[in-house]
Amino acid sequence: MDKKITIGNQEIRIVQKPSGDYLSLTDLAKLVNEDASKVISKWIGMLRSLDFLNVWEKDNNPNYNQEAYNELRMRAGVPSFFLSTKQWLEKTNGIGIESKAGRGGGTFAHHLIALEFCSTMSSEFRYNVFKEYTALKQNEADSWLKTHEFYLQKIEENALENNRLSLDMQKRIKKSDKK
Repeated sequence: MDKKITIGNQEIRIVQKPSGDYLSLTDLAKLVNEDASKVISKWIGMLRSLDFLNVWEKDNNPNYNQEAYNELRMRAGVPSFFLSTKQWLEKTNGIGIESKAGRGGGTFAHHLIALEFCSTMSSEFRYNVFKEYTALKQNEADSWLKTHEFYLQKIEENALENNRLSLDMQKRIKKSDKK
């Protein structure tokens, strides 16, 4: 099920994956500059971004290419250095960022990576994204709890009814044994 949060008048798409929510970096970057690909490329080429991606991939990706990261890190900071998300993914076998072409596409990143992306933006930007994403997760938790409370109540009611029926049967058996 796809979700979204709204920051100002911009919808930020969120795709749910087994490893967690993936937020649209493209949508987030459009809040900063209409040319989202430039914002994302500048961010991914920053040394602190590469270091964060490295930590995330090492922790979550058994097929991660650490050697490729080491090579990219040595080149980062040089004025001629440019790195796109596509290059990052191809070189490192990264899974924390996904790029989709076409309608509904864009660059998506695991929520921890997306929040790190936000940390390089203004305080107001960061605050708004954190606030909206936290509210979304709180609403999901509340909904989950309500659903499970309903089922727990039904289980408890069934257990009480089964216990009552069991006691009734035991009484009947005792009465029939006395006869």
